[in-house]
Amino acid sequence: MQGLNVVENPAKKAMFRTDPAYHKLEKARAKHNLKPPCNNCKRKCSDRIPHKWRRAIHDQFWEMPYEARRQWLFDHIQVTETKRPGINLQGLYDRNHTRLYRFSDETGHQYMVCKKFFLSTLGYTSDKVITVTLNSATPGEISPQRDDKRGRHDPKHKLSAENQTLITDHINSFNPCISHYRHEHAPHRKYLPPELSIKEMYHDFQKSHPGVAGYDTYRKTVNSLNISFAKLGEEECELCLIYDKHEHDNEDTSKCAKCAAWKEHNEKC
Repeated sequence: MQGLNVVENPAKKAMFRTDPAYHKLEKARAKHNLKPPCNNCKRKCSDRIPHKWRRAIHDQFWEMPYEARRQWLFDHIQVTETKRPGINLQGLYDRNHTRLYRFSDETGHQYMVCKKFFLSTLGYTSDKVITVTLNSATPGEISPQRDDKRGRHDPKHKLSAENQTLITDHINSFNPCISHYRHEHAPHRKYLPPELSIKEMYHDFQKSHPGVAGYDTYRKTVNSLNISFAKLGEEECELCLIYDKHEHDNEDTSKCAKCAAWKEHNEKC
């Protein structure tokens, strides 16, 4: 483990401050300002790590993005088994591990420091962040597991995949179809008759699946399936007109090329 590098790169720092996440770091840094060190500590932490270097450690720690700070904590805290596990009032062992905290001085030499000195230098008053970081790694790993869900938790009322399928199947049960004469301009859009409405479809859905989803969710699903309500008109497409007027090439319509082409075309809609 190496100490922090206090040599700043102005260009890199300027680029970093253009990142919107920089403002979040500034708020976090304001909440975790440098706090007073330990007093009368047997490790003599303040003698080994002077105030100037404590300030450098604190400032550069809070210049790091979230995942980098977690990795830094993981690298500077060593967990060892206790020689004499603690016993609580019930006679059970409740302390099987000890945490050793380390800082490096300006030359890169590492010193053991006490817990209070370690936390106060980083601006913490509680060891909760340390407990969470260390518990995120399994034994033998050299880094904590990435907190991929930070800020990206699923909404409390997110619709399940099963319920989404129920809604989609119900909408498709009304047999939305492609318009012959609109196909060229909207090949992926399907249509339902204008006599039908989403409210009527939703009320029918509620009868068979009460409480599964709200009207707004049902409406959005209809829109996501690219379905519209429109009167398709009386005109037919060119292929349908040819089918109506043509003479069969063979008495057996299954062997008629024009009939086969129309059948394939009609099945698509």
